[in-house]
Amino acid sequence: MERMSNELIRRAAVTGEVAFSVEAAEGLGEVASCAAVIPQSLPRRPAFLRIWLFWRRSTSGRVRSELVHTCGAISRGHADIITVHLVHAAAPVVRGGSSWWRYVNARVARRGGLALERRMFRPARCRVLVAVSESVADDIRRHYPDMTVVVIENGVDTARYTSPPRKTNHALRVVMVTGDFALKGVTEALDALVLVPDVELTVVGDGPISRYQQYADRLGVADRVFFAGFQDDPRSFYATADVVLCLSAYESFGLFLVEAALSGCAVISTDVAIASRLIAGGSGGWLLDDRAPATVARALAIAHSDRATTTAAGQSARVAALQFSLDEMVAKYVALYRTLDVDAPAVLHVGLETLERRIGGLNRYLASLDQALVRTGMCSESQVVAIGDSSSPTHTGVNGSTWWRRWSEVRRIVKHSPA
Repeated sequence: MERMSNELIRRAAVTGEVAFSVEAAEGLGEVASCAAVIPQSLPRRPAFLRIWLFWRRSTSGRVRSELVHTCGAISRGHADIITVHLVHAAAPVVRGGSSWWRYVNARVARRGGLALERRMFRPARCRVLVAVSESVADDIRRHYPDMTVVVIENGVDTARYTSPPRKTNHALRVVMVTGDFALKGVTEALDALVLVPDVELTVVGDGPISRYQQYADRLGVADRVFFAGFQDDPRSFYATADVVLCLSAYESFGLFLVEAALSGCAVISTDVAIASRLIAGGSGGWLLDDRAPATVARALAIAHSDRATTTAAGQSARVAALQFSLDEMVAKYVALYRTLDVDAPAVLHVGLETLERRIGGLNRYLASLDQALVRTGMCSESQVVAIGDSSSPTHTGVNGSTWWRRWSEVRRIVKHSPA
């Protein structure tokens, strides 16, 4: 998520069409040369406290800007664009082999994220939700049907990934990349290894490694499993693997699948996010009906027994992965910025940037009503500005009677508008 945001900022800033102010807790050093930065000091854990503190301290509702673009539902005020990498209303929390603390932390963080999501995913607070995949867009439409949704898929710097030739005189080498062992099916992968002896598994990512190592010991497959921990750059693991394995119960996009496919790995995956597009009907790998160990073992056995087909599948998956380029992602975002900037109603400047400093929530609420009136065609932008004229940027004070006059005028327009 942070990597995509940083790439968008760096590449879009180069065009000279967009000037960014960036608020974040980490990664600001990577964009400091091309954006104004607003640092946030937050604890790394627990996740729910980190989310709440960022939301509480966020300046997105107070800093003057033409457009507000947030990554997730973390704005305290209005947002023009929210990029959605995860729909909390749809994503499960799986206990699996995780410790009780990790599980509780994940559950509380999910509930907090869901509360912020329900607050922000409303037309009065956000103009456009950008889904990073069609599956995320489907989740948004199912849980938040009133929202406008645009799909802009994540991009990868395709030039950074090469596909070295694979040797076939060794056990099938499989790589998994995950930060949530339970959700991504590491237990099921270990169970599958019991059924296919000539397969070696590397798990890249932070998680309760000692618990899963002990489980691998009990299964008798520990000598064929390597837990690499978190890796800032996993390219070397992709380059030595024959297959990338994804047994996720939920995936918003699957960036690691694209990266591994670009490195020449065949794809074995449950039907999540963009997996089916990489597998492309079977030419790029094997799409699983479920993540039961027997199902996974059958796919791994086929991949091991027919190495020529597996190698060809890796090359096919690489071709399919080339469609997910950073340049295309950035171009789509810049085009969206242009569209929203041109279409932005004048009330954004009158209602949000000035009035919220006066009587806060009342004016933000009226500004949201103003935007809704314009969008639904009940009144024109000039009417909206006229309603708020007494509280324009030159107005030095806003009192209760001024607010009541604005509210009464809004009610009059709604009452007399055609159904």
